[in-house]
Amino acid sequence: MTAHTCKTFNPDCYRCDLGLDEALYGAIDELHDYPGCAVGGPLHIVTDDGNVEDAHLEFCEEQLGEWPTDVQETAYGIIDLLRSVHLNRREELIEGYWSATVLRD
Repeated sequence: MTAHTCKTFNPDCYRCDLGLDEALYGAIDELHDYPGCAVGGPLHIVTDDGNVEDAHLEFCEEQLGEWPTDVQETAYGIIDLLRSVHLNRREELIEGYWSATVLRD
């Protein structure tokens, strides 16, 4: 097996993508635990409705200033993770989060 050679995240590399779902799912769980965020808070249209296009990420980002710092930091992390992959992968990740949530409950 050859060594993984990517120096930064490469969305086309399956090895870079390993662990991305766990990181994203953990961040979404963390966001949902904050007061006022049980249904996604500032990222509701992304995390709970599945609107993962760049325009929706930008809209949510613009609204973050109204939220406490800890919510902002978690939300920015989620946005960054989603922006690191192609649109189809974003959709898969959000759908996967809800499938995993159903299995956990």
